[in-house]
Amino acid sequence: DIEIQAGRYSECFGSQLLPGMVCPPIFIVPKPHSSKKYCLVNDHSAGAHSPNSFILVEEGHMCPGGLLDFGHCLR
Repeated sequence: DIEIQAGRYSECFGSQLLPGMVCPPIFIVPKPHSSKKYCLVNDHSAGAHSPNSFILVEEGHMCPGGLLDFGHCLR
């Protein structure tokens, strides 16, 4: 509910996906050094129709440099 109120996730729209929609698996893992906090993981590479599977290999790469290079990628 907190994530929905913050605008990070949408409310449930039912069990039937609309055309063109995919539903990647999500799960939680414990945060390091904490027994009560968890990280939400969205697996965008799982399944035959995963969001990442639609990115062409020759177009979906980057050469990581530093924060300055990363900032230029965001523009």
